[in-house]
Amino acid sequence: MYWQNKTELSQHNCIKTIKSALRIWSVIGFLFLYSLALFAQQLEIHHINVGQADATLIISPTGKTMLIDAGNTGNGTNIICPYLRSLDITKLNYVVCSHYHADHLGGGVTMKCVATDGEVINYGIVSNANKSENDLSIGWRLSYNSFQYFTGGDLGGETSDYADSETPLASQVGDVDAMKINHHASRYSTNQTFVDSLRPEIAVIHVGNRNTYYHPTQEVLDRLAAANCFIYQTELGTGGTIPSGKGVVANGNVIIKTSGKSFTVTYGSTTHTYPEDDYLSVKTEDGLEPKVFSLYQNYPNPFNPTTTISYHLPKSAFVKLAVYDIGGRLIETLVSEPKSAGYHSVIWNGSAVPSGIYFYRIDAGKYGSTKKCILIK
Repeated sequence: MYWQNKTELSQHNCIKTIKSALRIWSVIGFLFLYSLALFAQQLEIHHINVGQADATLIISPTGKTMLIDAGNTGNGTNIICPYLRSLDITKLNYVVCSHYHADHLGGGVTMKCVATDGEVINYGIVSNANKSENDLSIGWRLSYNSFQYFTGGDLGGETSDYADSETPLASQVGDVDAMKINHHASRYSTNQTFVDSLRPEIAVIHVGNRNTYYHPTQEVLDRLAAANCFIYQTELGTGGTIPSGKGVVANGNVIIKTSGKSFTVTYGSTTHTYPEDDYLSVKTEDGLEPKVFSLYQNYPNPFNPTTTISYHLPKSAFVKLAVYDIGGRLIETLVSEPKSAGYHSVIWNGSAVPSGIYFYRIDAGKYGSTKKCILIK
């Protein structure tokens, strides 16, 4: 495991080989994450689509950058560097390889991995942690104000083929808002104890369309869905299918942005917000805010003549979704029926109304929200 300070993004650049140990990485992680807490600005986590591999870019509110893994060999020149340049990033402050496998080590950054043995903080060495290189992956827990994120390379959660690092790690990580799923959602990862402890609102799965491992597995997808975790896959993969209403296939990069409280997840031209910033009439008997109730911004916006309106329900409810003009007059009722918990969308066709500003309103049991949209003909 190595890092390079201010690494030039050049095809011919070589990264210094630096001896690493878990306690050194703890210091580096602390220093990097400490910079997040100093400034109440926006943290960004970019899950870069490199197919059946991993590449995650973290940009702190102060502009510090950390690249965790860099895809397969060749991805650096073809994917990683162009993507970084598209963000006007010409130097990296830190580069991390979670473990020494080609799908994590390549990508235009040359590193020699001297991995720390499979050790969990406040626990010690995991039994049989030398079964596979995957067992030597490094796990990171990122904290920024109240936002928590976990990424752990290809760590495993069972003992037949790999070491079970997830079970002792679960209590050390604790509750998070978002995570990258371990080992491309293979059947060896993301065990029930891990899911129950981390309880992520959303999870990102890095997976390739032509992988021969049948990733992601249905059992992991079902486990996440049952925990009310919304799933984002970089590609479709060759394994299981996301349960209806429980996630999307991004077919590209998945980007998380947060100011430390609520956060957004963007793929393509679609952005989801967690939790929804725009609660207008949320009434809860216990005084707690709903964890995942969202009315998303319509897309496209402005639009002509159709636009898609999406929403997410934390539990089943009777839903009324309607469009109003700027004077508060009802234009059209789009939904008026019971809906199950999960993600839903509906298309509004504005062909029959003139250009202007309109409002769409959802009422679903205790929850309600309103957003503005613009029709331009």
